[in-house]
Amino acid sequence: MSGTVVNNNNILNETRYELSMYDFENLTAKESFEKMTDYRNDLLNHVFKIYDLDNIEQSVWDDYRRIVDLFLWPNVSLWNYLIKEDIHVDKVMDLITLIIKS
Repeated sequence: MSGTVVNNNNILNETRYELSMYDFENLTAKESFEKMTDYRNDLLNHVFKIYDLDNIEQSVWDDYRRIVDLFLWPNVSLWNYLIKEDIHVDKVMDLITLIIKS
């Protein structure tokens, strides 16, 4: 793999936020989503000082961002646990919906 796929995946994976039980116990889904977004944006501000996305990277950026946020293994594992244990299921589903719609 090379080019756009690798660049976007690397940048997005290196700037992702890993959710914790704290997020589900203390925040709404919207607050967790905002926390994830703010965390990434803070890191991206540094990345984009030295790297500019090209047109192709920009055109697929939001799709890759959603994929990374939906399928990051630590988050998926936590969601799976919460759903299986019937804990904060509504928050999990609301957060997944926010990511999909973003």
